[in-house]
Amino acid sequence: MKPARTVKLPEVQQSYLGMYSINGSTTTVVWCLTDGKPGHANQLRGLVSALERRRDIDVHWLDVPSRWESFRDWITRRSSLGHALPRPKLILAAGQATHAAALSVRRSRGGRVVLLMRPSLPANWFDLCLIPDHDLGERKGNNDDVHIVRTCGVLNSVQPASTPDVQRGLFLIGGPSKHHDWDDSSIDSQVREIVGASAETQWTLTTSRRTPETFFPRLAGRSYSNITIIPASETPTGWVEEQLTTAGTVFVTEDSVSMVYEALSANADVGLLHVPRRRTSRVIRGVDRLAESRVVIPFAEWMESQFKHRQPCVLQEADRCAGIVCSRLLDAA
Repeated sequence: MKPARTVKLPEVQQSYLGMYSINGSTTTVVWCLTDGKPGHANQLRGLVSALERRRDIDVHWLDVPSRWESFRDWITRRSSLGHALPRPKLILAAGQATHAAALSVRRSRGGRVVLLMRPSLPANWFDLCLIPDHDLGERKGNNDDVHIVRTCGVLNSVQPASTPDVQRGLFLIGGPSKHHDWDDSSIDSQVREIVGASAETQWTLTTSRRTPETFFPRLAGRSYSNITIIPASETPTGWVEEQLTTAGTVFVTEDSVSMVYEALSANADVGLLHVPRRRTSRVIRGVDRLAESRVVIPFAEWMESQFKHRQPCVLQEADRCAGIVCSRLLDAA
């Protein structure tokens, strides 16, 4: 991702439309509004990376103020953000705390707002809303549809591997959440079954911040020559993405929904490790639809037929959405 940069006149011809020319090359100014949550920042990085593959952009990352301050700025037509920055052509935002901030920036500095989630305010207040399919359900035919683009899961920056290594496998282990309980013994048993049935595959397993402390010692006590265990605390930034782009097979605990979609973006065979559920939710129903479509294979089905009936699927949602943003908001402007 390109860092924010300072350019001196007269090399730059600054415009008030969120674009400038450097030595004859047009650069689009993009502001990314973040609430500090890693998951939301990762969605923004995915779209930014896809935009960078299409055109020259100048990216600026800004932490948003409180919701109250953002609404105040919006009402007063002022914004406390980015006074020293060039005016944005695109304002990308993810996280509910960013919604009012994005509108206040557009009102005071101009630009077009792209929201990367279901809005907490009317969708037609924003220029474009990229909303995961599981957040929309069966919603169809409403007046806001022109402002809404359905996405298959949340956006991410994972690029598909051209030739995945069929002898490399990856386990991504999550933990209890508001949608799922947890069972160390069950997850351990599923991992052992998979590792034992695929001696020709070299597996890597990593945990997450949600993984209970009781899980790692249980697994570390097993003696398998074809699995390496690396806890989340020992993985640097970008490590999981790097592993995804080389693994031919990825098993994800079904609570880790964003990781499921990242694995599907990596051109790997994707399996689900079963995790006890607290309740049925729109997020769980979204994962169930992937399983019903055989895009991902639940552990119980994998035990019967491996990945023989899996439907090939390589998600490139960030690139698809970047194309829509360019055609609707940049090229048509």
